[in-house]
Amino acid sequence: TLGIPCVSASREDIQKLVAAVQSNPQTEIVVDVAAKEVRFAGQKIPVTILMRDSGRKGLWFYLFSIL
Repeated sequence: TLGIPCVSASREDIQKLVAAVQSNPQTEIVVDVAAKEVRFAGQKIPVTILMRDSGRKGLWFYLFSIL
């Protein structure tokens, strides 16, 4: 199965991520599922890992869920 991590973060933290990418579109973003964090531009934000059963084989993970 294809797995893409799906994480949720606070609105404030998502705004930090968006600002970093807007200022430098080449910003590398690392989603560390084990540490439950996203790292970018020398920053890290805590995230909640979300999972959904796709109804097909295995589990599918979706990238970002903005609440």
